[in-house]
Amino acid sequence: MIDREQAGVIILVTVFLFIGIAACGIAAIRGRAAGRVLVWNGVFNAMYGVRLFAEVPSFYSLLVGSFSTYAPQVVWMLGH
Repeated sequence: MIDREQAGVIILVTVFLFIGIAACGIAAIRGRAAGRVLVWNGVFNAMYGVRLFAEVPSFYSLLVGSFSTYAPQVVWMLGH
């Protein structure tokens, strides 16, 4: 069961991932040197969203099998 605090974090993760994917998509369409800023912004937002998601305890239940032991390392690799 997801409590209110986890639900708020999951909503933030969704927003950050959407902004990251949208920024990378717009940068791909523009294709100019000015698009590099959008690419880096998109990558940063997506990585931040994944890091936030990896800190949610319900995230560990989504990982199955042998991957469930690597969830804390995901948080560490993304710069906690």
